[in-house]
Amino acid sequence: MKKEAEIRGQRSWGRGQPSAPVRHSCFGDGGFTLIELMIVIVVITVLAGITLPVSKYATRRAREASQKVMLEKIRSALEDYRAAYGEYPITPTNQYGDPNNPGDVLRHYPAVFYTTNFYSTNTPYLSAPLALDTVEYMRSSDDTVLASVDYCLTYPLVIRQLEAHARPFVDFPILVPLYIMADEATARTWSWSRLRRAAGGGLVRKSGHGLYAVPVDRHEAVDPVSKKQWKYSSDGVTYILTNNVF
Repeated sequence: MKKEAEIRGQRSWGRGQPSAPVRHSCFGDGGFTLIELMIVIVVITVLAGITLPVSKYATRRAREASQKVMLEKIRSALEDYRAAYGEYPITPTNQYGDPNNPGDVLRHYPAVFYTTNFYSTNTPYLSAPLALDTVEYMRSSDDTVLASVDYCLTYPLVIRQLEAHARPFVDFPILVPLYIMADEATARTWSWSRLRRAAGGGLVRKSGHGLYAVPVDRHEAVDPVSKKQWKYSSDGVTYILTNNVF
């Protein structure tokens, strides 16, 4: 009788409900179907198409805002310079590209500017004739221009003040336009050694050596939008600010 009651109970359960709970999943057997993958890819593509232009726009607006702030700082620094020295820095050429009086230029830029390098003085780029051209061209042995640095703003507003032990009119960052690798026979070397896992298991020590590259560092006034250095030209009364071609 007991066995018969158990059988009847099983039959009664089977009439109205499944004999065991069954869970359904939109992922099938634990993975994505092809249609689901395509839907996910489409959604990601749409979201990327919406967010990327917005992020680029926000980045551009941020750079434009930084440019406005920098221009205001440069204008304010030039006014401070004029108040201190009676005129704007007179460049070798004026805003129209015509040469200025060399004697007037020498009041603001040196005939030979001996550059400094905070890391090493063992570089071929140690002087620049700023009274003739405010641009320092760093060339290779075959006369190829490797880097160019314009001192039209950085010398009068920063370097001249530092040489006089005075506060700069504006703060331009120090950047590294290039590195110089010395000759291997005379260059300083550095060695390295580290443990690495071997292909067959265990550890093996690898070692080697390299050459030090000497950084050539310079003050640079760079436009945050174009990423080019500012070009300043003046006759002492008026001035113009543009971007360098390099």
